[in-house]
Amino acid sequence: MGGRLRINSNLLGYLDEIIAAEKVKKYKPAKDVYKLVEGAIFISSNPWDIAGARNAGLQAIYVNRYGYNLEEIDIEDKIKIIKSLKELVK
Repeated sequence: MGGRLRINSNLLGYLDEIIAAEKVKKYKPAKDVYKLVEGAIFISSNPWDIAGARNAGLQAIYVNRYGYNLEEIDIEDKIKIIKSLKELVK
């Protein structure tokens, strides 16, 4: 993931660290993967990733760019929902 981020975006300068699941040699939704960022707020535009983070006890922000319904995974009342990363600045 880190390589794609460096090549495809200008976000690297805004990040303190890039953390990958490879560190624990497991795949999401294993809780050990989410525990890598324990104490941080987990941000994703993938609803199932947000559900996994919440399951691991993390605070989460869902970037819902397209107005998707989260009813399937029943997490709306447990997370902050924003429409754009620009809202993080607020």
